[in-house]
Amino acid sequence: KAAALLMTTFLAFSLLTGCGAGSSSSESSSSEKTGENVSRTLEALRKKGKIVVGSSNDAPFAYIDVATDKFSGIDAEIMTEIAKRLGIAEAEMKIVEWDSLILELNNSSIDIIADAMYITETRKEQVYFTDIWYSEADAVIVPADSELSSFEDLKDCVVAAQTGSEFLETVQGWADEGLIAGVAMYAEPDELLLAVNTGKVDACLVDDIIAYYIIENNKSLALKLLPGYESSDEGMIGAAVKKDDPDFLRELNDTLNG
Repeated sequence: KAAALLMTTFLAFSLLTGCGAGSSSSESSSSEKTGENVSRTLEALRKKGKIVVGSSNDAPFAYIDVATDKFSGIDAEIMTEIAKRLGIAEAEMKIVEWDSLILELNNSSIDIIADAMYITETRKEQVYFTDIWYSEADAVIVPADSELSSFEDLKDCVVAAQTGSEFLETVQGWADEGLIAGVAMYAEPDELLLAVNTGKVDACLVDDIIAYYIIENNKSLALKLLPGYESSDEGMIGAAVKKDDPDFLRELNDTLNG
């Protein structure tokens, strides 16, 4: 499990550390001085000296590390490197509730969303997504002492998922098909995991990366993966920008792929 998380992290970092070698913030500054044709958004962000990244404080993707007070995680590392290559001095995270992220982006209170957000057709109607950063799947978490041993055992169980997530749609589909007894909703992943830990729900559906990370790093929650569960929801992850900003989207993708 830990190996799976490390491999995902490595692949995410490799998107930027393995391509475009030789790019740097100094190159961006130099090109700016020589009259580089950039979008108004990028020009404004360079002048401001930072790009404000919206996230729900979601470890291990994009969160504030309580020990260092630094913007940390898989998406944070990618976003910080992209900012540097674009000539933006800093990537700063603003904590926004998950189901308000797109609203806050379109209200211009954040500049970009980078929080392991699945690229979906519904969301693409509201925002532009960058090219794919990495992919992930889902996992069912149950208490460590649970006697549940297969997906079929969930038929009499209440399963929780995060509001506004693809996982909630999946769980609601299970309920509609009679595969589970009921659905519970929580705003944040931490609330989901605590609900399972305290017996408020029987199980929860989350990102597999979160599942591996929490089980490996927070033994006090006493959780485990549901044995034999096969992921039904592989998602593609990217960052999101406003729909009226195609030039900035192009600059992000050129930096990501260059």
